[in-house]
Amino acid sequence: MGARQTLALLRLRQVTPHSGPWRVLLSLILIFVAAYLATAVVVLLGWQEATVALTGVSFLGGAIFVYLAARASLRTMQALVKSSMTQRQVGDMLEALSHAVLLVDDRGLVRTVNRKLCELTGQPASALVGKSIMQAVGLENPFATSAVKSSIDMPHTHEHELRRRDGAVVPVAVAIVPAHRGFVCVLTDIREDRMRRRQLDDAVRIAEEILRARNEFMALVATELRDPLGQLSRASRALADAPPEADIAAMARKIGGAGEQMERVVQSLLDIGRIGGSAEGARVFHPAALLREAAEALSIQAGRAGVVVRHYVEQGVPTTFYGREAQIRQILGLLGQNAIARAPGGEIRIAVEPVPGDKSSHQLLFSVRDTGYPLTDTTASIDFDPLTSGARSQGGRLDLAICRLLVLSLGGRMSAGNTTGNTATVFFTVVGGVAPGSQQTTLVNQLGETQAAASMSGGGWKNSFEASARLARLAIPDADATTAEPERRTGSVLVVDDSPTSRELLAHQLRQAGNTVEVAGTASEALDLVWQQEFDVILLDVLLPDSDGIAVLEELREKGALERLSVLMISAVEETSSVAACIERGAEDFLPKPVSPALLRARLGACLEKKFLRDKARHHLVQLAAEGRRANDLLRVLLPDPIADELQSSGTIAPRRLDNVAVVFADIVGFTAYCDRHSPEEVLISLQDLFTRFEQLALEFGVQKIKTIGDSFMGAAGLFDADADDERPALRCVQFGRAILAASAELPTHWNLRIGVHVGPVVGGVVGTRQYIFDIWGDTVNTAQRIEQNARVGQVCVSAAARRQVEPDYKTESIGVSEIKGKGETELFVVVGGPN
Repeated sequence: MGARQTLALLRLRQVTPHSGPWRVLLSLILIFVAAYLATAVVVLLGWQEATVALTGVSFLGGAIFVYLAARASLRTMQALVKSSMTQRQVGDMLEALSHAVLLVDDRGLVRTVNRKLCELTGQPASALVGKSIMQAVGLENPFATSAVKSSIDMPHTHEHELRRRDGAVVPVAVAIVPAHRGFVCVLTDIREDRMRRRQLDDAVRIAEEILRARNEFMALVATELRDPLGQLSRASRALADAPPEADIAAMARKIGGAGEQMERVVQSLLDIGRIGGSAEGARVFHPAALLREAAEALSIQAGRAGVVVRHYVEQGVPTTFYGREAQIRQILGLLGQNAIARAPGGEIRIAVEPVPGDKSSHQLLFSVRDTGYPLTDTTASIDFDPLTSGARSQGGRLDLAICRLLVLSLGGRMSAGNTTGNTATVFFTVVGGVAPGSQQTTLVNQLGETQAAASMSGGGWKNSFEASARLARLAIPDADATTAEPERRTGSVLVVDDSPTSRELLAHQLRQAGNTVEVAGTASEALDLVWQQEFDVILLDVLLPDSDGIAVLEELREKGALERLSVLMISAVEETSSVAACIERGAEDFLPKPVSPALLRARLGACLEKKFLRDKARHHLVQLAAEGRRANDLLRVLLPDPIADELQSSGTIAPRRLDNVAVVFADIVGFTAYCDRHSPEEVLISLQDLFTRFEQLALEFGVQKIKTIGDSFMGAAGLFDADADDERPALRCVQFGRAILAASAELPTHWNLRIGVHVGPVVGGVVGTRQYIFDIWGDTVNTAQRIEQNARVGQVCVSAAARRQVEPDYKTESIGVSEIKGKGETELFVVVGGPN
């Protein structure tokens, strides 16, 4: 039996170290068998001396056998332990590699795989080990094919399409290296490399197209400028060689005509070459929308790395821009991916602003800032070199090289530097402008002329369209208020444990998962950190040197800290009663010591998910409140405050009849002729100044603005204050009318006004289903408008009913009887002099 077991052990030559002593032991076993047989024969024959001799030899051989067996067993066990430790170290090394690795024997069977290969194939290690390399990853055994004749052909590299368990195909680069009685197969995911390769090919193609377009553009410049320059040169020589009696004026006119023609040609050529020499692929786009979409596209990848992406549109950026939107979007995407790789767990800021010093609005300056390690280039004004940019990976350098090529093809420049706070920022400019041949070109030119005129008149351009800007601010939400918080899978964790070993082990595991970790050894130190910093989760030990977890948890609950963070208790099994008390005081859950990494990930993930859901709900509540305020502001822009309050409280606007309401109309004299002589922008600016002043004075004198009808202003007094002590609303309308007469005389336009006031009953309310507006109707309104039409220029005209409310304070004078439509002959009065 011993011989058979020893033979079986020797057959395992590949895994049995020190097989020499075992062969000696096998020979001794065979000798012992022969000695036992001889001893049995001698005993049967009765040879006593031979029996004693054989017995002694057997005892001596047995002693030698025992010694050799013990020694061989010890050396074999030591060798196996050493081999086992080596295999474990190799396994740990394989797990640490970023590439997928298989160890395959000479028969083509997979012996060992690492975690990266399981992720790449979508299968567990148990489903791969023991299978052939063809069944595991779809590769043929290189030793069994004609591609590799011997180990001399190693390493053998090629590309392969790996089919995952879910059916997806992943392109990989395969490297096969020979090993003892087998080979090592390394698989590298090349999806990102192929994508970068396509991007680089596209960038090179675009650069070639731009270069060809610029060459064609220069040829066009040479062709188009040849004739005007020749004409100008000939005319100048003729003028220089002309005799004294020649017609100098005619020659000068020819030179001027040639100069104007050359100026038109140069301007058209500049328009053609403004976008880097070619307009192919250029379109009108919105820079703010482009920046928001680029940030949203990066948020998914950034969320997995714990990175927050924010975007900003600085003041002065045009609403629309003419350029190559697709290339700009690609540059922002590549720079954003590079920034995410540089700043895991940090923040990225994408911004667009006008180029400093550029007055033409034909250039934009984009920037991508991250909170990662500083760049090696500290000067932002030099050209950006991808090879010295601080990009640590080959892929990052390739991304930056593609970006630089695209920026150059767009006619811009790329630079980088460390800005405030030692944060790394990459800048690039793009050249664009206004779409050639569009109506927007004419409008921009007109706006520029109007701006100059407004500046000359002192009116200013900045506040010219205040009403439009105000409505835009109310209707368009801010980018920061509408940007959704990205989904985060990591957070900020505080580990509180009195054991330095346990504390550092937990911190290491949490940092490996991408979390931001702080540690504390005592309760006081932990509370100081909580009040100084923001944490998502606290891992709190029940027993601490200066206090216990229950007291810490009680203080956190009393000061409201549990509303913004979660607490996980760390406890030994015998402390379950204390853990229960902690959970009753607001702790989320507990982790038994020693802490299992899998259990830690699960419990921490659940806490972070709850915390982030609470934050998201709070963020949505803030957004809803902001939207409610914006809706309220917009409602009060469209409707008077009392009507808006009624609509918000009851949901309806009830029609109302009021018996003592004064209605005032103010109309500009000669407005039609003014419009014929001035541009629409100048007309709008002047009306804005005038009606803004009207609204201020109406608020001052208690007159409610109803609406503007072209160049006419309609207001009313006594609408919403019928129960007030002042029962003379006509007096307020007269005071308002005299004030706006004085205000219009102070404006640069010096418009003259006709003003009419009448008092009586009106009906007020809101009609229609679209574009709501509060309005008033009735004979009083019609009469007030007719009085204004028959009023004297530059004076306030009132009816007899309004005169009775005005005369105690102002003198009036009759201007005779006028024919009022629907009223017949009616006597009208004007307010003369100051107050009595």
